[in-house]
Parts: sequence; C-alpha cells; structure tokens
Amino acid sequence: WIIPENGILDIEFFEKPGVRSRDELGTEEGIAAFISMLKSTKTDQERMLIFDVGTTATEVMLTGEQARQIFDAAKSGYSAVEKLNRLLPLISEPNECIALIDELLPSSQKKLDLIQSLGPLLFSLIIGNPTGHYCLDLRKSNDRSAARRLAGFANMEKFANQESKNDTSQHGNWLNFRNERFQGKPLVLSPSWFTGLESKFKQGTLEFDYISTQRPISSTGPMSARRFDALLKKIGIESTDDYINRTITNTQQDPYADIMSSKKLNETDLYIMQWRNWLSSSYQYITPSLYS
Repeated sequence: WIIPENGILDIEFFEKPGVRSRDELGTEEGIAAFISMLKSTKTDQERMLIFDVGTTATEVMLTGEQARQIFDAAKSGYSAVEKLNRLLPLISEPNECIALIDELLPSSQKKLDLIQSLGPLLFSLIIGNPTGHYCLDLRKSNDRSAARRLAGFANMEKFANQESKNDTSQHGNWLNFRNERFQGKPLVLSPSWFTGLESKFKQGTLEFDYISTQRPISSTGPMSARRFDALLKKIGIESTDDYINRTITNTQQDPYADIMSSKKLNETDLYIMQWRNWLSSSYQYITPSLYS
C-alpha cells in the first residue's frame, strides 16, 4: 500500500492485553513528584483532583510501597475504600495488593465494602485468582477493567499451556475460556477480543467461565485445620471438629436430617453434607500434619 500524498489517515492500534508487570512501573522520580504535588496542595478539593488525574486512565503501574505512599499523601475527602478502589488496579503484584488491603482495611466490613466497590470479579483478579464465572456489563468501567485484566491472564496462561503441551481448552485453542456468550449469542473468545472495549459494538453483556490452569508451586502446603475452621466460622458453617464430635456422640443422628426437615434442601446444602459425611468417615486416615 502506497501512502497518499494528501488526505487524512486515521489509524487505531490495539495491543493484545498482557499481565501487568513490574516492567511497567513508574519511575521513582515520577512517583515522588506526584506525591510531592499531593502533599503541597492546600485544600482537599485540589488534592482530590490531583489524585483523580493521577490514578485514572494511566498505564503506569505501582509497587505496593508506592501505592501506600500515595495513599498516605492523598489526605482528602476520599475514604480508605475509595482510595484503594483507585490504587489497587495499578499495583502489579497480587501479593502486594493483599498485603496492602490487610494493612489498611483491618476490619472485615471494610474489606466487604471494598469488594462491593470494585466488584467481586475485578477484586478476584486483583488478588490473583482469575478462575470463576463472569457476567460482565461492558458499559461499566470496572467490568471493562476486569475484562482487560483477565485477558492478560488468558494470554499468559495460553503460552504456558503451549509450552507444556497441555491443551485442556474447550475450543482447541489453548485458551481457558468456556461457554462464552455475548448478548446471549455464542462466540469464541480470545485475548484480542478484549481490545477496543469502549467501541459501541462491544457495549453489552459478556458471559463466560474461566478456568485457570496455573497451579501453585510444588512446595505449597495445604491449609491448616485451624485456618480452615476459621474460614468455616467466617462464612457461617459449623467447624469440622464440632461436626465430627456431634456426629460421633450421636451415632443415631442422620447427618442430613436437619437440612431435610427444614424443607430448604438445595444442591449446595447437599454437597456440604455429603462432603462432611465423607470427611467424618475418613477423618482417622487423614495425615495428622493437615490438622496441625
């Protein structure tokens, strides 16, 4: 193609999404200048404006420590949840996101407020867990952010799958998307589909499942019984030891009776009870280290 000598050439370039990395971190000088501007402003309104400009539509990534410094400098009308809502998507490492959340939002309620603010899908991606069922309204900014972030995971895991020659994809394309639908119509997703999400042709509902093929490193140990029971307590389920003790001391009790009698049996209840029944029967064979 020969470029004409006159006229207007309009070009749109879309780069395939990738996982955000430390290669995209802002310079120390640039971050320091931004923090200095936040500290030098005299009013909350000015500080909020500078914070908004610096954390919106930017490609610059942050370390957890840089985000913490910006958080401290941005003393304004924004709450801790509102500031983290802007900063967390800019942090490249999930572990640093988790550490920052635990440090700055010690209460469970504040964490729930953050999840509600970001949306559970974007929150899961920020902390490094892409597996799940997605129903994204691409008219919403947070859902578009989740889509782009997931596309980066998909690209990374596709290359890993190809290297390991482990293709578990639904469509034979090395990708981990499944059961995709856009506006109710089936399609085959690829990371390149997630470019140009602001286009009017992609303003709709995208629904799919994503099953990550990334596994923990081999040295990763199982969750301790103490932490597992704390998790059960947090979500309102009887602890394993309490259930086993109750079952052993009352051998005549039907483990399904309390649910069946409530007439509210559903698949989740049945699964939990079946799992507990298996666990109680297998308890004596489980490695003691799991419960230490």
